Amino acid sequence: MSKTVLDTSVAPTTAPALIAGLSIAVGGAILFSTKAIVAKLLYRYHIDAVTLIAFRMLFSFPVFAGVAIWKMRTGPALYPSDRWRLLGLGLIGYYLSSYLDFLGLQYISVGLERLILFTTPTFVLLMTALVFKRPIARAQWAALALSYCGIVLVFMHDLHGGAGSIATGSLLVLGSAVSYALYLLGTGEMVRRIGSLRLVAYAMCVSSVACIGQFFLLRPASLLVQPLPVYGLSLVNGLFCTIFPVFMTMAAVQRIGAASASQAGMIGPVSTLFLGWALLGEPITAVQLGGTGLVLAGIYMLSLKNNLNGRETMTSPMKPRIALIAHDKKKDQMIALASEYRDFLRGCTLSATGTTGGRLIDEVGLDVTRMHSGPVGGDLQIGANLVNGEVDCVIFLRDPMTPQPHEPDINALVRACDVHNIPCATNVASARLVLSQLIALAAR
Repeated sequence: MSKTVLDTSVAPTTAPALIAGLSIAVGGAILFSTKAIVAKLLYRYHIDAVTLIAFRMLFSFPVFAGVAIWKMRTGPALYPSDRWRLLGLGLIGYYLSSYLDFLGLQYISVGLERLILFTTPTFVLLMTALVFKRPIARAQWAALALSYCGIVLVFMHDLHGGAGSIATGSLLVLGSAVSYALYLLGTGEMVRRIGSLRLVAYAMCVSSVACIGQFFLLRPASLLVQPLPVYGLSLVNGLFCTIFPVFMTMAAVQRIGAASASQAGMIGPVSTLFLGWALLGEPITAVQLGGTGLVLAGIYMLSLKNNLNGRETMTSPMKPRIALIAHDKKKDQMIALASEYRDFLRGCTLSATGTTGGRLIDEVGLDVTRMHSGPVGGDLQIGANLVNGEVDCVIFLRDPMTPQPHEPDINALVRACDVHNIPCATNVASARLVLSQLIALAAR
C-alpha cells in the first residue's frame, strides 16, 4: 500500500477518467511494492539499512525539496505549531517507518513484509477507536480478523525458515506499519488545510534530512563509495519506488477517490509475491497465496465499509457549500482566513457577496459564485439560497462597531441561520472552529 497522505476530494468520474485513474493507481501500487525487491537486491552488496535508506533519500530529496520550495513560495506561511507538527510527522511517518521497514527486510521475505505493511489501515481503525472512542462495527471486526489471520498464516509458514530471524523481522515491519498508522492519524485536519502535496513534500524533506544525517553520524563517509550497481539500484529505489508512486497515487485519488485508489492498490501484495519469485527466487506456496487472499479480503471489507457509510463514493461526494461575507473593515481578515484554509476551500462550493467574492477570486485564487454586494441585496440572496437548502455554513465576519445601512438584511440572514440550524461564524475565531470541524469531518 503506497505510503501517501490522501486528499479525499474527487471530481465526477467518467468512464475514461475511471480507467485512467485505476491504471495510475495500479501502476503506483506496483512501483511502490517493488521497493522491497530493490532493497533485497541491494542487500546482496553487503550494505546495511542505514546506508540503503540514505542512498534512497539522496536520490529522491532534490525532487521533494523542489516541490516544498515551490509550495512555500506559492502558499500561505505555516504557523509555528504546524511546522513543529510537520517535523514530528515527517520523523514518525517517513523516517522511522521506512527505517524499521528496511531493517525488517533483512530477515523476512518480501511477501510477508508487504502483507504486514498492508494492514496499516487496520491499525488506523484500532487507534481511531481507542483515541476518539468510535465504536468498531461487526463487519470491521470481521475484516480485522480476516487480515490478521492471513498474516499469522503466512508468518507461521515462513517460521520454518528460521524462527528467530523471522520473528525479529516481522516485529520490525510491524513497528513500521504502526508508525505509519500514527502518521496517518496525525495528519487528519492538516492534509485538508495545507494540502496533501505540500504535506508530503515537507514531511519527505524532514525524513530525507534525518536519513542522510543518520548516515553521516553512524557511518564513515567512505561508505559513500559503492559498486556501480548500488548507485543504479538506489536511483531506481529513490525515483521509481518513491517519487513516482507518491505522485501517481495523488493523481489517482484526484480522479477516482481515495477508497477506489486504495482498492486498486491491493495489487501491491500480489505483485510483490510474484516479483519476489521472479527476481529473488522466493518460493510461492498455497499457504502464502491463501494468507495473501485473507489479508486482501479483510482490507477490501474495510474499504467497502467506508464506502457504504457514505464517507466516499466513486463519483462525486457532496462538497461543503460555504457562504463567505465580510464587512468592509473585515475584508482583510477574510482574505487572510481564506488564504490560511485555501487548499480546503478549493474543494468546497463557495458563494460570497460582491466585493468580498471579487477579492477572494483575485487575491486567493478561489472559485466563487458572486452575489450582489450586501447593501444592495447580496445578504438576502445568500439567505434565500440557505432557505432553499443550498448553503451548509455561513462565515460572516461582521463589523460590530460600524452601523450598516442594510442592518435588517443582516439580521434576516442571521435569523435564517438560526431557524434552519445552519452554522454561522461571525468572527475569525469561530470561523476557524467551523472550518476545522468541516475539515475533520471530510478527513474521516
